[in-house]
Formats: sequence, structure tokens, C-alpha cells
Amino acid sequence: MSSRKSRLAMQLLIIVSLVPDVYADSLFIAVGRNPFQPVSTEPCDDAREQLTHWQLKGIVSGADDYSGWVQRPGGHWQKLIIGTRLLPNWQVTHISSRQVILQYANPASSCFGSAESVVLSMR
Repeated sequence: MSSRKSRLAMQLLIIVSLVPDVYADSLFIAVGRNPFQPVSTEPCDDAREQLTHWQLKGIVSGADDYSGWVQRPGGHWQKLIIGTRLLPNWQVTHISSRQVILQYANPASSCFGSAESVVLSMR
């Protein structure tokens, strides 16, 4: 009986050692940060407040996408497309015929306070 248990233990050890070591790598890639480091939180209300002063002035419809035009304080114009980065850590995630959604996009930290998105709408 003892030799049977030791053979079974040896087979189990071999099987376990042959399992590929991919779980940590795939989790790191999916999360975009080291999941074992604590998530830092930072207030993002200041940036959110700045973005709420931007005025969505127009939406241009293409064949299969939209782009938006905002006027920033000081009269500066900026074209927005999906993926455009605004201020540190903010990104355009959605554009429709009447609005643009900006999302807090920093995988190393989270935005606490209000919701993590800002919606700019046509007036």
C-alpha cells in the first residue's frame, strides 16, 4: 500500500509540475497593472470640474463613426474621437449624435468621489 501511495504522489507531482505557469501573466495583461500592488486612489474632482466647463459645440458623423468638437475655456477648440486623451487620465470612450462620454482611464489608480465618467451634451 505504501508503494502505491508513493507512486500516486510521484505521478501527481509530475502532473502538477507540467501545468503551464500562465495565470499570473494573463491576469496582469487583462488588468493592465500588477494585481498584487495596492490600488492607489486619488481625487479626480478637480479634473472632472475642468471638463464640465468644456462645451460640446458639434458632432460630425462619418461613415461608421462620430467625432466631436469641444470649445475649452479660453476659446480653444479640440477635435475628439474615440480614444482621445484629455487632461491626465481622461479619455473619450463614446461619441453619439448628441453627446460625448469621457472616462477616467488610469489603471494604476482609481478615481474616488463621484462617478468615473463625464458626459458632455449638445445644448
